[in-house]
Amino acid sequence: FSLATYGTEAYRDAVETALDVTRQGARLSGVANGASGVGGPPIVLYYLAGDDGSAALRATVICYFFVIDAISAGIYGAQGFITREVLMLTAMCVPLSIGGVWLGSRLRLFD
Repeated sequence: FSLATYGTEAYRDAVETALDVTRQGARLSGVANGASGVGGPPIVLYYLAGDDGSAALRATVICYFFVIDAISAGIYGAQGFITREVLMLTAMCVPLSIGGVWLGSRLRLFD
């Protein structure tokens, strides 16, 4: 019974350690994003340290930036920073961004 308890506690400790590292990476990325607008490098380094393949890394980074950008857009909108000019530039850039993601997924230079 004590061996099973030790195994459960060791597993729980490993999960807590992994969660702590994840939280620290997210905090560092959030601070970097708030301070300079570049929150990507800490989170990319965090995911590069994992065992996932390049496709999983690509998908995770794309989703991460989508969520961060959507939150930022909401904050900017609430503060009145989104003007007609910003919306026009966004309308021009979004198709290019989607095309770049599509093209990058087709090229797969780093597989």
